[in-house]
Amino acid sequence: MQEQGFLTIRAFTSSAYLSVPGAVVVVEDESGQLLALRSTDQDGLAGPIAIDTPPKENSLRPEAGPVCCSVTLRIRHPRFEGMTLQGVQIFPQVESFQPVQLVPLAAHPAAWDRSSMLRIQAQAL
Repeated sequence: MQEQGFLTIRAFTSSAYLSVPGAVVVVEDESGQLLALRSTDQDGLAGPIAIDTPPKENSLRPEAGPVCCSVTLRIRHPRFEGMTLQGVQIFPQVESFQPVQLVPLAAHPAAWDRSSMLRIQAQAL
């Protein structure tokens, strides 16, 4: 049976961590295949989202293969700049929590189609 890890995303704005409800969250695997499509709730949360991962036993034997999977998150909201995060690691039997800060379009009105990308470096395991 395939093992799973879980991902919860929190969309917020400003250093006061104000929730962004109604943001669309797209989760894709490394090949670009759609894994999940969610919308953030009133608290800016989407998830937990179950994602297939390699077996946990791989972490005990390095030669066994990868210990986690990596996904790409695309977060969009009509009143905020888009954000893409690549390399978000999901481990078996673990719930990962990914905060995502969105910038209001009012801060850059001419940037209605602007999107930022952040590549997360893999952990040295």
